[in-house]
Amino acid sequence: MCFGYNMLGDSPRTMQKLIATGVILLSGVCFSCSASDAQSERLFIGEWQGGRHSVQYKQDHTFRLDPAEGTTHGKWRIQDSRFIMTWPTGESVSYEILVLDKKAFVIRSDDGTIFTHTRMTHPLPQ
Repeated sequence: MCFGYNMLGDSPRTMQKLIATGVILLSGVCFSCSASDAQSERLFIGEWQGGRHSVQYKQDHTFRLDPAEGTTHGKWRIQDSRFIMTWPTGESVSYEILVLDKKAFVIRSDDGTIFTHTRMTHPLPQ
């Protein structure tokens, strides 16, 4: 209100419309984030070669590493554009996704270490 004049109009109906519009816009933003995470998850599925390991990310959100050194399996997910791996112990690591496409992905750990993976053209050994 400015000098007794409400710039949005005096009607409570006008305020309801503005609030409803805001809620719809925010819902669209949240939905687009979810859709983006879902798209990213589809791209992650498959077999990738990293610096030390080959990794298979399965559609059921499990993964396995090769060569088998220590804990070689767990669960993965993408949340808020971050790649998260969870080991059977419950310990999780989270990475910022820098690049993700059909051929490669690049992630950054919280300490700034960057990891690059390329999609493999042959399956991991069973």
